[in-house]
Amino acid sequence: GAGGGGGGGVGGGVAVLDGGSRDGRLEAPAHKQVPQLGKATAAAIAAALKTDGSLGALLRRCADDVLRAKALELVDPGQRERVDAQLVALSHDLGVGLSS
Repeated sequence: GAGGGGGGGVGGGVAVLDGGSRDGRLEAPAHKQVPQLGKATAAAIAAALKTDGSLGALLRRCADDVLRAKALELVDPGQRERVDAQLVALSHDLGVGLSS
């Protein structure tokens, strides 16, 4: 459909992949929403945290600092800080889960 527009000029050109549905992003696979997370790493984290692999489930589990540390241990050391920052940003943006 046509339309949209007039959104307000803040956001720095960040694309919303699903047309703005917060629920869509929460239900999407975590590795699709966090670019530094590979599919295999996301699957290992989902198994370790006993989630369905969705971003929403990951954010809710990572609200627990112990589980967040456990998840980040599975991320390549060079990417941990970036993944953690991305998860914090997404949790704030989507209103789910963890704090910085």
